Amino acid sequence: MRICNCNITDAELEVMNILWEKDSTTSREVSSILEKKKGWKNTTVKTLLSRLVEKEFLETEKISNYFVYSPIVSQESTLEYLTRNFNSNICSKSVGDVIFQLIADNDLSSKDIAKLEKLLEEKAPNDNIQCNCIPEDH
Repeated sequence: MRICNCNITDAELEVMNILWEKDSTTSREVSSILEKKKGWKNTTVKTLLSRLVEKEFLETEKISNYFVYSPIVSQESTLEYLTRNFNSNICSKSVGDVIFQLIADNDLSSKDIAKLEKLLEEKAPNDNIQCNCIPEDH
C-alpha cells in the first residue's frame, strides 16, 4: 500500500474507515452504511469516493455492473500523518493532557493497554518541557 502524504477531510476519512474495515466494497454498500450512520445521500458518497480515487487513496475496478473500491493507502500511514499534523498544532506542554484525554474518552483493548504500559515503562520523563508556541527570541 501507498504511504499517505496528502490531506484528507473528515468526510473522506469516514469513507476510508469503511474501506479499511471492508478491504474492498461497492459504492452501494458504502452509501448504505453512511446513510444509516450519517444520513448521507448516495450522491454525496459517490462524490467522496471519486475524490478519494483522484487523491489516490482508493482504486476502483468495474466488476459486472458495479464499481468495487479498494484502499491503496494504509490506515496506519494515514493515522500517522494525521497524528503528526495534529501534534504540530498542540502546545508541547499540553501533549500529556491530550494523551490523557484520548485514553479517558476511548475504549481500549487489553492489547492496547499492554502496549501503552510497555511504552510508558520505556519512556524517559522530561520535566523541563519547553513551550513550542512562541519562538525563544520573543
